[in-house]
Amino acid sequence: MMRGMKPTSISRRRFLAGSAAAIAAPMIIPDSVLGRQGRASPNSRITMACLGYGMMGTGNTDSFLGQPDTQILAVCDLDQHRLEAAKNTVDGRYNNKDCAAVHDFREVIARNDIDALMLALPVTGWLMSSAAGIPVKFLELFTLPDLIDRDDFLFQRLIDVHQALAWALIAFIAVHAAAALRHHFAFRDDTLRRMLP
Repeated sequence: MMRGMKPTSISRRRFLAGSAAAIAAPMIIPDSVLGRQGRASPNSRITMACLGYGMMGTGNTDSFLGQPDTQILAVCDLDQHRLEAAKNTVDGRYNNKDCAAVHDFREVIARNDIDALMLALPVTGWLMSSAAGIPVKFLELFTLPDLIDRDDFLFQRLIDVHQALAWALIAFIAVHAAAALRHHFAFRDDTLRRMLP
């Protein structure tokens, strides 16, 4: 025994209580928190929001729901029926009612618990080009079919939607990059390193 140190005694009751807590902890903590049953642990999980649920958004959302290391926390769409369908799909997958459903994308961008964002920006560009009668080429390999008929009024509205989504994407990227740099330089954790390939 080292000099100057007093031996510590532990009562039998205290020992049994501590042992019981250690044994019961894995039974109380959900497997999803521990990264079991095919789910990543919360620190390894990418949290995201989906903006736009129509057309491509539906398939993309379903793809993200199938990823064990991804969790969708919020959905956003202007159309109430699509918004409800998106929320129901996400809630159904996770067996809860936790998915936030909002009409205003700024509510999603203001959240600090979202790591990634799925935007319907390419789809609005395709719709906009279709309404203007401009052919859309995929990597100069082939021309995509028009999604809608030519419509000058709709074209102008789609320009507004496309620009709003583009600015939202730029703002989100800027905030996301700033947060990653803050983690790296201010908090000195490995968040930025985990994001790099």
